[in-house]
Amino acid sequence: MELFEHANAATAAAFPEQLKAVKRAAEDFEWYPTTREIIAALVADVRQEGDRYNYSRANTCRAFLDVGAGNGKVLDAVREIEGMESLHAIEKSNTHLHSLPADVFILGVDFWHTSLLDKQLGFVFSNPPYSEFAEWSAKILREAPGDCVVYLVIPERWERSELIAREIEARKLKPEILGRFDFESAEDRAARCKVHLIKVKIPDGCRWMKDSPDDPFVRFFNESFPYPETKEEKPFAEQIEEAKIVYRLNFIEALCRLFDLRMAELQENYRAVCTLSPDILKEFEISREGLITSLRMKLAACSGVLVMGSTPAVARRSFRSADVSALLSSPLRRTTISRGVAAGARVQYQIGTSKFSTPASFAVGTVEMTGDR
Repeated sequence: MELFEHANAATAAAFPEQLKAVKRAAEDFEWYPTTREIIAALVADVRQEGDRYNYSRANTCRAFLDVGAGNGKVLDAVREIEGMESLHAIEKSNTHLHSLPADVFILGVDFWHTSLLDKQLGFVFSNPPYSEFAEWSAKILREAPGDCVVYLVIPERWERSELIAREIEARKLKPEILGRFDFESAEDRAARCKVHLIKVKIPDGCRWMKDSPDDPFVRFFNESFPYPETKEEKPFAEQIEEAKIVYRLNFIEALCRLFDLRMAELQENYRAVCTLSPDILKEFEISREGLITSLRMKLAACSGVLVMGSTPAVARRSFRSADVSALLSSPLRRTTISRGVAAGARVQYQIGTSKFSTPASFAVGTVEMTGDR
């Protein structure tokens, strides 16, 4: 403890010049160093946790991370704890980064772009900027690895924060208040702020079932990479009727519109796949040849076959939107279903694998394919 008091006194003596330096560099970032009183409570609890784990779990990670480490005051204090394996920091200020001891591993400079999910840590500490304490605390509680202990120095109003409450509920956490403090008499930089030192034990990651929505990594994936949900597609006949009503089209025009939309969607999807890096394509076993084959098959499926029930014969013709447009523009080749179709007959259509039929009376104004076509 003597070593801690000596290091703390040296840090306090250097603080005025450090504060001037960060202000000159516009790197203050609401830097209010953790007080000696809070650090003493923190060190005592970390030591107890370490002793408890030494007896129960031989392989427990003893790495300590300070998120927003500042001048390293807290890291200097926990360095003396027996068995502490490594010290880590996330710090945005270049002035502070250059002053941290060489044995402190820098995990990141921007907390919002540094994930904790893949880190092996035994302890995570943060005395965050008070204007963002809820956001910082929520992110730490959401991402802290399983089987570690989180310590936060945050305003006493944290208990009313919906963001923090949401993460506590999501991971079934039980926060414990280790002490109530204030910064009014802080040895470094005073402030009118009452804070709690809270401790949160993160459950062992092994307790989560595979792919459970409560698993922190699954939550991270779902929030960061929204996976498209499979939606039940409307029957093709309904899509056509809807297009006819919404866009005031006749049957063939609606058919052409749906076809063009499908073609545009296909092209957009395949372009998106081709923007992936070669490593990802290889991991997903996607090859150029496979894409060519797949696209060829889908384009073939998008070709339509128009089958019209009529008397005395049934005419068939494969078509694409351009074919239909050309047909519509030819008066000599256009007629209505009301002519040449037996009473009660139904007109059958197929596009790709979608088949449907409609009564002739509902198809007036569409194209009848005559024998000479």
